[in-house]
Amino acid sequence: MCGVVTCSKTTEASRANNDTTSSTVVFDTILSMSLFKKVSDVAITRDVLVASVTPQEPRLIRVANGMKVVGSLDAVRATVRVELVKLGDCQSEFTCHVRGLDSQGREAVSTASLVKQPRHRENQVNDGKMMSSLSLQLLASVQQLVSQSVAGLEDKTERISDQKKSLENKVNGRTDTLEKNLNDQMGQLLKDFRDKSDTFEHRIDNKLDIFENRIEDKLDNNNNLNKLIHLDFKVSTYLDQFRSQAKTDIVDALENLKQEIQ
Repeated sequence: MCGVVTCSKTTEASRANNDTTSSTVVFDTILSMSLFKKVSDVAITRDVLVASVTPQEPRLIRVANGMKVVGSLDAVRATVRVELVKLGDCQSEFTCHVRGLDSQGREAVSTASLVKQPRHRENQVNDGKMMSSLSLQLLASVQQLVSQSVAGLEDKTERISDQKKSLENKVNGRTDTLEKNLNDQMGQLLKDFRDKSDTFEHRIDNKLDIFENRIEDKLDNNNNLNKLIHLDFKVSTYLDQFRSQAKTDIVDALENLKQEIQ
């Protein structure tokens, strides 16, 4: 660790000599505190937010980019403390912004530049709350690995989601194709069944027609037979009558001839 930056502010009611801001603004209520680092890009200098405490996030503990940040906020006191590891950060300038309400209820802002506390020598470090540079670097590395793991997990989750959607689309497509094929096959089966039914019905009709014709022929033959029987009966009757009449005539003729001879 190469330095520590601390931003601390208290209200008038609890004001003490430990304020790190040299502003003359007196707050009755503290609303928020922000710590900025000045960064120079070529000819431009801009303020980059390092940490802030607000009513929405009154407690802050974070290790990132070689910095351990601890912050707290309540109605009468606000504190942001940053332990620096990187030499570039230790050579940077920091600014503390405090926003609050004065005794008249008016909103006010206090801004102050901060001086980094020098690194203590090893024989002077006896505070168990101070972390070594190695610990900070280790925590920063762990946080970086966690961030990378989370990013990788998000990418994998997104890929899995895309694969799931692709699989669903394929399943839906295959289901539609299968349903279409099934409908086509059912339609063809019904058509074949109807065609075969029509053919079978036609064949039955033909068979019935043939059978009916045969029956009619037989009926016609029976009618002719009846006519022949009736004709034969008539012929037989006529022949019998003819024989009887002829016999009578012959007998009469013979009797007449006999009488004439006598």
